[in-house]
Amino acid sequence: MNGNIEWFGFLYFLGALLYIVIIYGIKHVERRTTQKTLLSDEDYLTLIARQRECSEYDIFGLASKDWTISKARVENDFNGYLKHGNMPFYVKDYVRKNRDDP
Repeated sequence: MNGNIEWFGFLYFLGALLYIVIIYGIKHVERRTTQKTLLSDEDYLTLIARQRECSEYDIFGLASKDWTISKARVENDFNGYLKHGNMPFYVKDYVRKNRDDP
């Protein structure tokens, strides 16, 4: 009878240890997965526009000023962005420079 109690205690200890390892492993995987989730330039464009309470088109206009891009080209590029998702270089540059702005 005494041997059964020792085995029960040992198995109980192993079960608790296994439980802790599994929970830690799950938390570790969740943390690593969350840290690797990065937003795309398109996501940041939308985020910046929402934070500034303006449209993505307005952001295109702001971005064009740093590169002296004409209004006609901005409109053409914006239509290309809407149709095909092609973000022009000057907007990518603007988004990358303003990612951390609140």
